Amino acid sequence: MAYCNAVVRTVQTVGVLLGVLVGCRRGTAVVARRPSPVAACESPYLPVREGARWTYDVSYEGMPTANDAGTVDGRFSQAITRVHPGGFEMEQRWPYVTQTIPWACRADGLVPLQRGGQATQSSLEGNGNMTFTTESVEGVAIPIPWPSLGGSWNVVYRVRGEARSPTGAQVTSHSVYASTYTVAAYESVLVEGRTYDAVRLRVTNTIHTEVTASDRPGRSTSTLTEEGSSWYAADVGWVRSALTTHGPRGEPVQSVTELYRFAHGE
Repeated sequence: MAYCNAVVRTVQTVGVLLGVLVGCRRGTAVVARRPSPVAACESPYLPVREGARWTYDVSYEGMPTANDAGTVDGRFSQAITRVHPGGFEMEQRWPYVTQTIPWACRADGLVPLQRGGQATQSSLEGNGNMTFTTESVEGVAIPIPWPSLGGSWNVVYRVRGEARSPTGAQVTSHSVYASTYTVAAYESVLVEGRTYDAVRLRVTNTIHTEVTASDRPGRSTSTLTEEGSSWYAADVGWVRSALTTHGPRGEPVQSVTELYRFAHGE
């Protein structure tokens, strides 16, 4: 069950790292195209406006806690709450967690300065509530300028976690979150009855974690890998992901995340 919870949290973070989206009118077909350049602190695939909010529906298949239909469903949102010179703040709301993630606007792109999403809360719930610190960030989440077809980029986070177990032992985790994104195609994608002019990214994510505890020798390690595709629409952001997660135990978990609602903001 602890592993199951970890997988759910891990799957939910994938789309969050890259950002956000908006839509065309229901049932309107569009012709795939590349977006035109925009301002330095805004990518065409992440509109940086105060009050912009994205709400997503996510479903999973292959989870041990699945319902009779074989799926686990949920909803989460993210919103830009403050824009300032050099960056902005994005609030992420999950069923049981709310976080505010600072983003930086750099010459080479946009990047969250700490790892967000429920995966950072605790994949080690039996060891108590963990406090996580992002020790370093390499690369960008949203590149500027946007790569050509076939182009790719990376972002890597190193995160430290600390907690006290129910027995009083000190528990420490060290995790490396590495993501690679490749521009695979420009195409139309249907999401919640709407057709978006989108770019499809090929996505590979790896999360490697090592855990030590003061009341036992050695360390435990685990690795999760995730592969699939994500779609982003110009002037909206992230509209859909279809991903498969592989963990150290259990069958692969399939997840689909789709944009449910988008508010433009100011």
